[in-house]
Amino acid sequence: MFGVCLVPRALSVRSVAAAAGRALGPAPLVALWCGLAAPGCTWVSPGDLQSKLGQVDDDADGYPAVDDCDDADAAVNPDSDEIWYDGVDQNCGQDDDYDADGDGFVSAADVTLKTGGVQTSGNLPGGDCDDAEPETRPGAADAWYDGIDTDCDGRDDYDSDGDGFVERQYEGLFTFNVEGSTPLPSGDCDDADDGISPAAVDSWYSGIDEDCSGNNDFDQDDDGQVPDEYLGRATEYVDGAELPGGDCDDLDAEVFSGATEDYYSERDEDCDPLTVNFDQDGDGVPGDAATGGGPDCDDTDAEVFPGAPEVLDDGLDADCDGGDSTFTMGSVADWSPILDSLSWAGVGEVRVDASSTAVWFTVAADQAVIQRPLGEESIYDGILAFGVDLTSPEQGVSQVVTVVRNPTDDLRGGGALRRHLSPRHDFAVDGSRLVVAFGQTQDDQRRLRVAGWDLDRRARVAVDDLDNGVSGLGDFDDVRLVVDGAGVSTAIGCDGTSGLTQTLRVSRDGLRAGTALEAVEFGGLFAERCVIDAYTSNTVFLHEGDDTGTRRSSWVPGSGWTNPTAGSLFSTIRPTDLSIPRDTTARWMVAADATATAVVVQSPAGAITIEPELDGAVAVNAAVVPSTASSATPELVIGYATEDGSAFMAWGSPSTSWEVHPLPVDFAAHSVAVWVDAADVVYVAVAGEDDVSFGIARR
Repeated sequence: MFGVCLVPRALSVRSVAAAAGRALGPAPLVALWCGLAAPGCTWVSPGDLQSKLGQVDDDADGYPAVDDCDDADAAVNPDSDEIWYDGVDQNCGQDDDYDADGDGFVSAADVTLKTGGVQTSGNLPGGDCDDAEPETRPGAADAWYDGIDTDCDGRDDYDSDGDGFVERQYEGLFTFNVEGSTPLPSGDCDDADDGISPAAVDSWYSGIDEDCSGNNDFDQDDDGQVPDEYLGRATEYVDGAELPGGDCDDLDAEVFSGATEDYYSERDEDCDPLTVNFDQDGDGVPGDAATGGGPDCDDTDAEVFPGAPEVLDDGLDADCDGGDSTFTMGSVADWSPILDSLSWAGVGEVRVDASSTAVWFTVAADQAVIQRPLGEESIYDGILAFGVDLTSPEQGVSQVVTVVRNPTDDLRGGGALRRHLSPRHDFAVDGSRLVVAFGQTQDDQRRLRVAGWDLDRRARVAVDDLDNGVSGLGDFDDVRLVVDGAGVSTAIGCDGTSGLTQTLRVSRDGLRAGTALEAVEFGGLFAERCVIDAYTSNTVFLHEGDDTGTRRSSWVPGSGWTNPTAGSLFSTIRPTDLSIPRDTTARWMVAADATATAVVVQSPAGAITIEPELDGAVAVNAAVVPSTASSATPELVIGYATEDGSAFMAWGSPSTSWEVHPLPVDFAAHSVAVWVDAADVVYVAVAGEDDVSFGIARR
């Protein structure tokens, strides 16, 4: 066994220990040193030496070397106070001097710094933002909104979605452990969604207040109303009651339901379609130049606008045509919301009648081209019917029916007309059916025909005088029709050239089945005009073109017509037209005479009353005014055309004054039809060679 010789006490223990340590190397060297270099010394074994050295307190700090991690420094011993972050393990705890809280993390600045005497030091990860709190470190569970950055990620503890804004309740609050932290701006309304913040762009009408402005997402202009399509929809993040609807422009805060309307601002401020753009009175027509540049001559009166029913002679120009006793007329297409355009060629007579719901007028023409929104229709040698609703006459023509039609011109050719209508026709309304009488030449045979249109079934029905077609004759000079209370249609066609007058009687069922009750001819009667007395439905007046006057014939059921006999009516004049109003409460006959005056007959058998105010008429149509028909002095309304193509309407009664009103048409008129309803609305249609004009008035 080897040992070591103890040196004198004047040598330091540590130097001896060091020497002993060196001596305890190779045994021969120790033996040599012990045997030769230090004769007389005390022999100590290695084990004893180590035991003794462990008891040495070289720094005199009260801890032997075995318990002291640095026995050369009296400030380092297990009982010393640890001074953190100086790289010295003062209390010999073997702790990393840069991890005071022992959580396994050091600050970013202390990464790789070692602690003297601590073998494992300098290897801990950085990122600890509070080295006094072991619960605060990277990776720790962070409780939001407690003001502490527990996981040391550097984020504001009141901004969990990281959008740079905090909710209003956390306004002005700091976050501990975040270097340089300052309170973030408030206003975030959803701290779990980084797309929701005051800096976000709000997508209107999404139902989400993305920019946390507190505005209803369906009220972009912030006027307190939403468009009707968004009524009842809530906005996420916005509390409060749902806003009312009614906003018609959600980009203009001055436009909403109930706003004060500026009628001439080019905006509909109050979202009321009746008060929009230059239309203060809500009549649908813009105001005049003084108030906005439109055609309405009085934009404060809803009953005054171009095309309004004129109240005749009331001192007010209701239709803005410049006078209080004239009224506006226009083309049928202009008066119809269901027609785009309507053009004519070879227009014949215009006729009028009414049902309980509508006033109807019919027009025969060589050609009519109808343009509707859904397409175009061409009609040759046809008869069109136009209906005007009695409840809203100012809306104009609301129904158009082609009662008689040839869709192509194929039957015309070779210089000869193979199918052709006589220029004059007549029609009557029988319940829900329009019944039309007309003359038609086909393959050189002329026939009197009665056709109909069932308004309920939308179907045509027709019957003609098949057994009495006559070859080689021209057009009928006149065609008339009445329908009695039993639904029997009586038609007559007269011809002043051939002298052949034809009649046709058809029942309702016969019209549907295409069979006639009876067809009768009068030979040798050169009647240019014929008219059936609607009062009796069985008396016909036929006027010849000479001085023999107007003959009269009566229908005897089961026995046909009596032979026409010469009468005393119109024996001294030559009427160009005859009209008997279709009214069973008063009997009238009106004749037009271009060479003398218009003539009014109060009774078909009574005296003739000549009316000087109505002179020059060549075509006439009369109707009884229903509102005064039962009074002591019934009134008539008469429409007539003169030789120079002027058109007039007269209102009055025989032996009294007449109100005569020129009809404003821009073509030469050859036929005028008039009607008056129970509300004293006058319906007027005027026909020319290539045009038809319509208008209404009130009295």
